[in-house]
Amino acid sequence: MVIMYADTFRGGRVQATLGRDQGVRVYFPPASAWKMCPKGPITRAPVADNVTAFDAEEWQPELKMDFFLSARQELRLKLQWVGIKAFEDRFYEIPDTPGDLVEIDKPDAEADDFTISSMNFQVRYRWQIAPLSDLFVVYTRNGYQDPQRASFQELFENAWNDPLGEQLVVKLRYRVGS
Repeated sequence: MVIMYADTFRGGRVQATLGRDQGVRVYFPPASAWKMCPKGPITRAPVADNVTAFDAEEWQPELKMDFFLSARQELRLKLQWVGIKAFEDRFYEIPDTPGDLVEIDKPDAEADDFTISSMNFQVRYRWQIAPLSDLFVVYTRNGYQDPQRASFQELFENAWNDPLGEQLVVKLRYRVGS
């Protein structure tokens, strides 16, 4: 079964369901979700009176698959990724007195464009030894990249090939008593 929703202009959602709990989901939020970001380092005290509005593209694919090897064994695969490419669009100045932002020309020659890639991959095996007694083996791989400029494919590949961390966890939950 395939369900598809698309916003009229910039956003949309595509979802494919393969079975009861397996599926692939890709979400393209509207670019208007990225409004403004203060220029300069972010600290508790205001550093700059300039604000930049961005025109952005964002991908959020998610892959989730559950395999039931037997009545007591389960294998789960899950991949989530967020990729963002933002390009400066308009520039504003915060007025000294409360009111609307004032649109201005670009204050300096350096571009504020940015890209971000965040990925999480997990494989989980669960074996039910007895009621309320389970063995879990979980492998997790996390990646985050923020190169200056890159395509969505490069953003994903960089996060996958150069992960922030990889963990292998084994957990035994055993019910004691009758």
